[in-house]
Amino acid sequence: MLILSLVIVAVSVLVIGSYLYSFGQAPNAGLIGTLISPSFGSSLSSLAAAPYGPSGSPFRSLFKLDNSTIFASGNSPILLYTGAEYCPYCAQQRWPLVLALLRFGTFTGLEYSESSSTDVYANTATFTFVHAAYNSKYLVFQSYEYQDRNRNPLQTIPANYTGIWDQYGGGIPFIDIGGRWVVSGTLFIPDKMVGLNWTQVITAIQTGTPLGIQIREGANAFTSAICAVDGGQPTNVCSDPSIAGMFPNTQVAGIASLTTGTPIATPSAWATVQKGQMAWMTRTSTPMR
Repeated sequence: MLILSLVIVAVSVLVIGSYLYSFGQAPNAGLIGTLISPSFGSSLSSLAAAPYGPSGSPFRSLFKLDNSTIFASGNSPILLYTGAEYCPYCAQQRWPLVLALLRFGTFTGLEYSESSSTDVYANTATFTFVHAAYNSKYLVFQSYEYQDRNRNPLQTIPANYTGIWDQYGGGIPFIDIGGRWVVSGTLFIPDKMVGLNWTQVITAIQTGTPLGIQIREGANAFTSAICAVDGGQPTNVCSDPSIAGMFPNTQVAGIASLTTGTPIATPSAWATVQKGQMAWMTRTSTPMR
């Protein structure tokens, strides 16, 4: 009986340990590349809905006004995202970006992902846009994951977008909102995300931890910038006190004539640009929580 009890205890420890490894602090490689679950998608949509949290955003200063190019499809502004699956800064950036975009439309095909296991802030829990589709009557979302988790070529950024990308350093993540507002680099360092899985990040947002507040503030900044270029629609989102007033109205309309350029392609060049971005952020942005 004693031996049987010891065996049961040992098996229980192994099962619990396996569970904690898969769903706790360790990376859950089994979910990478699979569709987010319906319940997880519902959690994201719920977090994207009002109330939006802190009014204003310390990240407002990281959005640069660009008047050289207009990105639009018909009367809908284009939000351009350029990143890579291996990139931990891109991994962090997708969280506030997804929450912001869910306030204007819906995703299908969004998949779980993690940043590279060999880069800084390894295995940062995130999503990938590679197979995702976005539907909105307010804007067009165009995303390009430049390389996969192993730095292999993945998606090719069209030549007509690389001009403005190069203009702001050619680094990732890079976001252009309607050809008016540009974010070149990450909003905040993803150090607080290390060791967290997707559900734990959701919990951080729900409970208002320092990480959760940063994600909400980033989402609000992206939301306000989108409102500035889409004519302030939908009204219930764009007029909310947490969203309104961060950006002057720079609504765009018409088809853009786009410039061309050549992106920086080598991993070492990406790393150099990212380090420069982080140094610039340290000098110019609001201190991190």
